[in-house]
Amino acid sequence: MVLPELAGAPPAKTAVINGGNDWALAAILLPPLKVGINGGFVTAMNNHNNHIMCNFHTNFSSINSRCSILITFLSIVFLLIKFNMATADNVTSNVCCQWSGVQCNKTSGHVIKLDLRNPFPSSRSGIALIDQDYTAYERSYERSCLGGDINSSLLDLKYLQYLDLSLNDFKGTPIPKFIGRLKNLRYLNLSSASFGGEIPPQLGNLSDLNHLDLYCKFYGLRTVNLQWVSGLSSLRYLNMGGIQVDIVKDWLQAVNMLPSLVELHLPGCYLPISLPISLPFINFTLLSVLDISDNSYNSSIAHWMFNLTRLRTLDLSMNSFQGTIPSEIGNLISLEYLYMYSSGDIEGQVPNSLGGELPDSLGILENLQYLDLSWNSFWGSIPTSIGNMSSLQYLDLRSNNMNGTIPESFGKLTKLVQLYLQGNPWKGVITEVHLMNLTRLEDIIIALETKTSLVFNVTYEWIPPFRLKSIDLRNCLVGPRFSVWLQVQSELISLILNNVGIEDNLPEEWLSKISAQLTYLDLSNNKIKGKFPKKLESPILGFIDLSYNRFEGSLPLWSTNTSQFHLQSNLFSGSIPSNIDDLMPQLRGLYLSDNHLNGTIPSSICTMNSLQVLSLRTNQLSGELAQCWNGSQYLMVIDVAHNNLSSIIPSSIGVISSLFMLVLSNNNLEGEIPSSLQNCSLTRIDLRGNRLFGKLPSWIGETGLWMLQLRSNSFSGIIPQQWCNLPFLHILDLANNNISRVIPNCLHNLTYLVYENGARSTEPYERSQLYVEYNCGGKR
Repeated sequence: MVLPELAGAPPAKTAVINGGNDWALAAILLPPLKVGINGGFVTAMNNHNNHIMCNFHTNFSSINSRCSILITFLSIVFLLIKFNMATADNVTSNVCCQWSGVQCNKTSGHVIKLDLRNPFPSSRSGIALIDQDYTAYERSYERSCLGGDINSSLLDLKYLQYLDLSLNDFKGTPIPKFIGRLKNLRYLNLSSASFGGEIPPQLGNLSDLNHLDLYCKFYGLRTVNLQWVSGLSSLRYLNMGGIQVDIVKDWLQAVNMLPSLVELHLPGCYLPISLPISLPFINFTLLSVLDISDNSYNSSIAHWMFNLTRLRTLDLSMNSFQGTIPSEIGNLISLEYLYMYSSGDIEGQVPNSLGGELPDSLGILENLQYLDLSWNSFWGSIPTSIGNMSSLQYLDLRSNNMNGTIPESFGKLTKLVQLYLQGNPWKGVITEVHLMNLTRLEDIIIALETKTSLVFNVTYEWIPPFRLKSIDLRNCLVGPRFSVWLQVQSELISLILNNVGIEDNLPEEWLSKISAQLTYLDLSNNKIKGKFPKKLESPILGFIDLSYNRFEGSLPLWSTNTSQFHLQSNLFSGSIPSNIDDLMPQLRGLYLSDNHLNGTIPSSICTMNSLQVLSLRTNQLSGELAQCWNGSQYLMVIDVAHNNLSSIIPSSIGVISSLFMLVLSNNNLEGEIPSSLQNCSLTRIDLRGNRLFGKLPSWIGETGLWMLQLRSNSFSGIIPQQWCNLPFLHILDLANNNISRVIPNCLHNLTYLVYENGARSTEPYERSQLYVEYNCGGKR
């Protein structure tokens, strides 16, 4: 309902209460507003239909009626001004000073702090909503945001020292110039609040300001230059991340005028290509954090940085720096976090070209905890001096050209937790000396792109001091034994041992022990032997690849929510579980080809609506392809070639509109090609080596096929003229049928085809390196 007393409210100042939550929201708003009560909430709506809610950590019913009326009809500013003039004698009666987000001076009663930060994204309810429904989360977040214009009555809070409006949504509203007149401000946070336009240079008048955070990701907040920053002589923290600086020539000189500056954050500010190599003097010697990441620098690393000996964090990532890391890096003896990673292959960004060998002086950084040099062009070995980096917890050298060795001194990194060395052509040997003191290690990722000479030479019985959560050693030589150091890893979440040379039996008990917590399992391309446990429970396992091994026995009854199940090229036997739809309800890819499976294909596969790839080729499956397929399936590939399937091709396959590859070759299928297949999205049809008959369907000419293989059947009649409308056809194989020897001349217009068996060949066909083969006079 709309409150009848609204007519008596001051038209320019309205406060709105939301008393139903624990978090505090308040706003300083411009009229006109409509106020209403609905379900215990008081909300306001301005002319733009923006919901504006203010929440105070106060029981609404406990406020006396006069205060209730004031709260309902007066703006927060109006109330705070009223209480701001209160004397110390009546401070205890000022309800506003008890509101969450409002703080008053205990002696004078003046309002000194307004914390109107929107805490919703970090609340437990917000995180739960993200997990359940992102759209619902987004709507809830939008409802929690403050918006509108900021009333200049804020200036009447002349003792205000702290103002935080961050994480709200002001939808591109400019930052008010009058904020520069709040002379007592020490803390100003307008970050991620969707302000837009130009930053008012009047903010430079806040000479007592210690903390300024204007980080902006959206709405194009910008500043002409940074000269106004030099007026903030007391500033200790400055964050202008994401803000476009129009004139960038003197930005460094401007911030160098701030002698008290401790943290400087300028990520993604469109700063210039060239960073000044030197400075005539350094004034911000107290600097502890320097973040100029995600800009456009393509110069070498500036030497003046290495005079900032109090730096604890240096972030130069996501730029295009050139050259090497200067040996002067060792001057930064207080450094704890060093980021120089590149953008990798992100489209539109030039990656860092930092290269050369890593300097020995890195070993001087005994306080360094986090080192990320990934996606650069460093080469050689890790320097032996790395053993002196006694505080190192995170090391990331992925995707460089590190073609040397990992020194034994690596084993001195007793605090190391995460190690990422993948994507480098390492060589040499990893022994127990490298690993024996890494008691805190949780992640070891040394995946190589190709097989190299990096060898894990660890004795079979050795028991390590760590319990890992993630292992990825693909293409390293770990085998041939399934060593004890692997078997004792009981806390694994992700395990990748692809092509590591293991030729041992799989420890069944170990797999049963870790299966419940695994999210990723890849043991492919080895020669691992043995049987799987009959039953496994892996509720959070999302990917399974055991392909190209020598596993045998029945398929495990594996209850899991995995999306990919790769068991191809093993020695599994027996039948496919009839309840596979219940065991793996989220399955998208089922790969069981090249085994010794027998029995029939269970009809329960037709109820797996998430399934996209069904690959059962080269087994001993028999029986019929069931007439159970349905239109709600999203199958894209059916490959059951090289089995003993019989009967006809089910017409119900034609209801799967998403199907683009149908491979049924080398079975005992009979009958005609069902016309319902024209409803699919087929690009490949392979029906070779069956007992199919009838005329070649003309509707095939209306598809987007690039491969049509009908060899070795009993088709008769002529090649339909409509097939000349297949512009993408690469392969046409009709050999060993009973079709007419007359080949339509228009087939020569299919420029993607290449001819064999004496047929003419022209340049376009040769480039395609594919073929069409005719042998129409009966089977050979």
